[in-house]
Amino acid sequence: MCEHWFAVAAGVASALGLNTEDPKTLVVDLNCAFASIEQQHDPSLRGRPLAIAAYATDAATIVSSSREARDLGIKTGMKVFEAKAIFPPILIRDSSGWALKASPARSRRRCGSRLANASPPRSGSPPRSGWPSRRRTSTSATGFRESITPT
Repeated sequence: MCEHWFAVAAGVASALGLNTEDPKTLVVDLNCAFASIEQQHDPSLRGRPLAIAAYATDAATIVSSSREARDLGIKTGMKVFEAKAIFPPILIRDSSGWALKASPARSRRRCGSRLANASPPRSGSPPRSGWPSRRRTSTSATGFRESITPT
């Protein structure tokens, strides 16, 4: 997995001017999340350079790459043909896989009991520009919002 944790002792945090009060917000940002989800779903992909692309074409944009692919210089936002120029045997999966869509709900179920007192997402946020207009949105019992954009 590509997740990294950052912790600082309270004394050091104060000296650095960091906020040492009890946390009020939990932000989870998973580096190379889609690639990690695919690697967890299919163990044969683990330890191999993997890129998740928006579509199954060489002109598609890479939306996530595994740690192994990143170590080779393959990054998010790169085109598939550029990644293949760097490392021709790279594995490419498109982002329409069911494992990717099932993962947010599964993650909420696993975290639900720990996050029962979490604040719900901010309402009234303006939509991101450039997103398709048709989106299905649901809110779980923990108050976390999941948006699925049709592909």
